[in-house]
Amino acid sequence: MSDQSPLIVPMIVEALVVNDAVRTPRRQIVTFMRTEMTYGAMQQCGSGQPFLDDNDLDFTGSGLVPPNNVPASRYYNGVYLKWRLPRAYTHGSQDSAAGVTTYRQVPNRWLVVRYSGPLGARAARAWIVESDYLYPTSQPPSPSNVSQEASMYVQAAAPSDPTPVGCRIGRNVALGSWTESGHTLNLTAMAPGNPAFAFYQPQCNNVFSFVDCLAGQPAETLSYLVIGWFSSLANDPLASGLATAAATPSFIARLQALGWTLPAGTDPTLTASWSLLCGSVNGVEWQSADLPPGGTPDEAKSPVSVAVGNTAVEALTAMIAGQASADSTVVDAQLLEAFQLDAVDVLDRPDGAALLAEKLQATHFQKLSGGYTWSIVDAPDTNTPISEQELATEAAWLAVLSRNQQRLDRAILQLASLQSSLYTMWWKYTLWPFAYQGSSAIPCLDDQTALQQQLDPTVAGSLAQQTAQQLDSVKCLLAQVPSGSTPEALQRSIDSYARARSLPP
Repeated sequence: MSDQSPLIVPMIVEALVVNDAVRTPRRQIVTFMRTEMTYGAMQQCGSGQPFLDDNDLDFTGSGLVPPNNVPASRYYNGVYLKWRLPRAYTHGSQDSAAGVTTYRQVPNRWLVVRYSGPLGARAARAWIVESDYLYPTSQPPSPSNVSQEASMYVQAAAPSDPTPVGCRIGRNVALGSWTESGHTLNLTAMAPGNPAFAFYQPQCNNVFSFVDCLAGQPAETLSYLVIGWFSSLANDPLASGLATAAATPSFIARLQALGWTLPAGTDPTLTASWSLLCGSVNGVEWQSADLPPGGTPDEAKSPVSVAVGNTAVEALTAMIAGQASADSTVVDAQLLEAFQLDAVDVLDRPDGAALLAEKLQATHFQKLSGGYTWSIVDAPDTNTPISEQELATEAAWLAVLSRNQQRLDRAILQLASLQSSLYTMWWKYTLWPFAYQGSSAIPCLDDQTALQQQLDPTVAGSLAQQTAQQLDSVKCLLAQVPSGSTPEALQRSIDSYARARSLPP
């Protein structure tokens, strides 16, 4: 049965009190890094990830903050709320064949309520956060405080143009004046090119976080409640579970898939077809005079260790060995490396140290498939004799298969090389406006037009045309040998190939 009530899913809400004592650097050390994605760099083949020089230095300053020249204290000071999405929304499902990881859509509407005042006279103020509110490119937000700032996101320039274009999303509106905007971007915990989207507050302001600007407000103890839901209930992960007693098994199965469990003693006939995420944080001590408790670790008490290596194995070994040495503890670094490489047994051999060093060095380099070899073997437990004529027939078509496989393996490597060269050519073409302008030592590549021709598959002999032709060759050769994008598909193709040539069972 169902009373149309939602399933309440708990989540963690955290609060950071920010005042002048928090923002202003101590001992002339910048204590905060607040950077945003730089999607515009992707149009010049650069990384969209922020760099150190993208830091918001106004946050740790005391001057006026553009665009409205608001004093930094009034612009930034307040309580910064950040909520953690449940694991069901932050862990994706990977398709190994397609090489794509998909994530569930996340709630895009959030109610944030602040409670204040003495217990006998509590007061509340509330806002609605629209995570996927999309600002027009021609009318970006003009914030007067950090609570009005939107977050960087990226979209295609047009349905027919995949060029990444940065845009601004996310807003909060006082509950009493809010009306549904109808915006929906089908957000997930991972934004395009930004795996830290749901976790790093400066990149998800008014998306998965909210700032309650309290500059000038008296000191008091505050509590916050955050509730999230989908503006379109069809996107709710429980929407396909019909709220009927007959659907109880599918409802329970859906909960198990999400990693959610009902409290002990819950009526097993109750179901829900939608959910609410809910979390709170209490006892937030807002004040502007002193440094709030908590903060960054004391370097003297909790030093931060950094280790560098060609691979994670080398870096972790160096860190543990260094820490052990500082504590006068003996650690066998070679054994630790062998353990991480699953090669402890190698150390039992006479040349174990050399073999381990070779295995460790091999991890520095990219690994490529060496292709396939084909053979015909007897089925397990078989004792049926095979005639000489049958063996000769099998040897003949097996030789053709091996020859076709060798041609395919070489063609795939050649295709990979051409694709890499084509990408490099595209990179040069895109960066041409920023490159050295002068004569080129490379014939036919001394202007952007020549580079563009190399990217045009309709130009005879161009790199793009060679790549397209090589791709066609690979497709033709794939049809001549058993192939599949998964082990199961490959085995089915092998079985079909063997049956077509009447291979005895």
